[in-house]
Amino acid sequence: MTRVHGYVRFSYPGRSDARASRIEMTLQERVALLYAPLRMEQRFHLFENINLPALRAQTEQDFRISFLASRLMPLAWRQRMEAAVAALPQGEVVWNEAERVIDALNPAIAEVTAAAAGMTFHFRLDDDDALCTTAIATMAAYCDSALPDELPSFPRGFLLIHHDGQVKLIRKYEDFIAIGLGFFAAPGALRNPFSGRHRKIYRRVPTRLQPRLPAYIHVAHSSSDTVASNAMKLRKAERDDPHHLTQSDRVAALLESHFPFTVPELVRVMATMPAPAPVLQVYQLAAE
Repeated sequence: MTRVHGYVRFSYPGRSDARASRIEMTLQERVALLYAPLRMEQRFHLFENINLPALRAQTEQDFRISFLASRLMPLAWRQRMEAAVAALPQGEVVWNEAERVIDALNPAIAEVTAAAAGMTFHFRLDDDDALCTTAIATMAAYCDSALPDELPSFPRGFLLIHHDGQVKLIRKYEDFIAIGLGFFAAPGALRNPFSGRHRKIYRRVPTRLQPRLPAYIHVAHSSSDTVASNAMKLRKAERDDPHHLTQSDRVAALLESHFPFTVPELVRVMATMPAPAPVLQVYQLAAE
């Protein structure tokens, strides 16, 4: 039985906790924003160079991951999406037009738990972030001791950020970060990792923290949904990791022991991204 199941939104226009889905605009306006050619080039650049390689490098290969996308996406992007996911044996594209992300994913989650003989884990991941190579193995091992509806958090990782013309990789700590966050579900239960705000979800369910594993790379850039807070993210990470510059060798060694990347490779990926996307202007206007 496959115990670990992941879910990734890929520029999905339906409602969720993503800021773009909560700005008051028509569906047509939201579709135009999400599928602007330059923005899509950016998303695929990170998806194909960071997200998917990290998933392919997992030490535990028995997992499933669903990439939620909409057929409102232009055909050329849909074809690129299918081709990219086809290179990941555990992946599938779920095409859906539900108004909310949770409604699009609930049937798939319910189908898994209805057929499960034991506890399964259902987690969320953004299309531009990465999991460490042992993340899936750790999630699977926890299934043996998990409580129903328990929510684990992997708070330690890295911030990879392109800000003010510079690329920086900094050690990061954030309790209940959305990357890898999810629920353990008993057979027949329905727990959707996109239900509720991840920063407050611990108030409603039992939780556990695994603070030792550098479990993720959180990528921040100009087309991210939270672009307005990038400067704040950088300040916080630098405050929490004040020695990241003098300990660059340690940072690099920690990264390379847990991820299929080197620091120069990640810097090159960020430095070769297409130019800032129109989404930045939309968020700035919405904030005024």
